[in-house]
Amino acid sequence: MCFAPVCFRQLFFAVSTFTEKLKTQKIIFLIGGPGAGKDIQCEKLVAKYGFTHLSMGDLLRVEASFPTSRGRQIRDIMQRGDIVPLDIVMTVLKDALLTKAEASKGFLVDGFPREVGQAQEFERMIGHPSLVLVFECSAETMVKRLVIRGQTSHRFDDNEEAIKRRMESYFKTDEPIIDFYSRKKLIRKILAEESPEDVFLKTCAVIDSLE
Repeated sequence: MCFAPVCFRQLFFAVSTFTEKLKTQKIIFLIGGPGAGKDIQCEKLVAKYGFTHLSMGDLLRVEASFPTSRGRQIRDIMQRGDIVPLDIVMTVLKDALLTKAEASKGFLVDGFPREVGQAQEFERMIGHPSLVLVFECSAETMVKRLVIRGQTSHRFDDNEEAIKRRMESYFKTDEPIIDFYSRKKLIRKILAEESPEDVFLKTCAVIDSLE
């Protein structure tokens, strides 16, 4: 049995160690509107490179499933298609990164950041991502894909109103984020209108250029 101050120091040391480890790993952000095909690309990239895939949307949906005040708050926000507050997003993402930090070969984080404030907070907490992939896709293509997915996914945020709000939110917030990372020379744009196989080949070429 250890005294509380000792346990606290051990916990602080462990968290600090994991945070430092994160700074030495590849952390790749994937940006693209809902329906741009990020999930498919992440599945393929995990299989090829052994990365850990963290979907911000999936992480938040898990939190939203809990019968807590925070869970209910997240669910209400996501059902409206709005952006979840910064403090909640960063807590959920940091916990997920730290949990996987010891064994991961690198991270693919999609659906993040949604605002420049999130990007700045990540930079303060951990540092710069290794790369920011932007999957460019027309609104027409994304809506068509989401409607098809909604027929089988049963996701609570794949309803018509939420899709519309998510689409509006993405096009409103993506330009400032892309500008933010463009100034840091971290942006690579990939046309996501093509087949998943063609998009994957282009994505791999970009990632391999980091070696």
